[in-house]
Amino acid sequence: MVKSATHEELLKDDSVRQMIAERAYFISETQGFAPGLEEDNWLIAEAELLETLVSANEAPAAEAVAAPKKPRKTAAKRVAKSDAVEGPAATADGVVTPRKRTRKKSD
Repeated sequence: MVKSATHEELLKDDSVRQMIAERAYFISETQGFAPGLEEDNWLIAEAELLETLVSANEAPAAEAVAAPKKPRKTAAKRVAKSDAVEGPAATADGVVTPRKRTRKKSD
């Protein structure tokens, strides 16, 4: 597995290394402090914490990259659109007749 620069930067931080050590201790404790598993427990703890820390750092960046929201319509555009009479059923005095209803043909 190739570690990203983020992993390397996190491993240089003393507080992160302290958290890894504490997590490795608790993993070892659940195994009854079995001899010979120290390195495995350290690697498990490191993987768990780095995954958590990296995903926490990437989440805000992903939100920033998300598509920008559409701008709201201005009041002038809403009024202009509501004043316009659309459709072929409109008469000269602005009265709109409803469309004819049609039934769907049954199979």
